[in-house]
Amino acid sequence: MTEVSGENQIVTAADLERMTPQQRLAVIDSSRAQNWDEVPEPFRSEVETAALRLGEQRRERA
Repeated sequence: MTEVSGENQIVTAADLERMTPQQRLAVIDSSRAQNWDEVPEPFRSEVETAALRLGEQRRERA
C-alpha cells in the first residue's frame, strides 16, 4: 500500500482501492492546502486575478 509521506506523491486508483476509508481521507486531506500561503505561485496570482475579474463583472451586472 502507498504511504502518504512526501510532497507530490502519486496515488493511483488501485492504491486507493486497497486503502481503508480513513486512509483515503488522509490522502485527500494531505493534498489540499490548509491556508492561502501554501498555494504556490504563479497559480496563486492567477486565482487572485480571476477572483478580481469575476468580482468586477458581478458589480457591473448589479
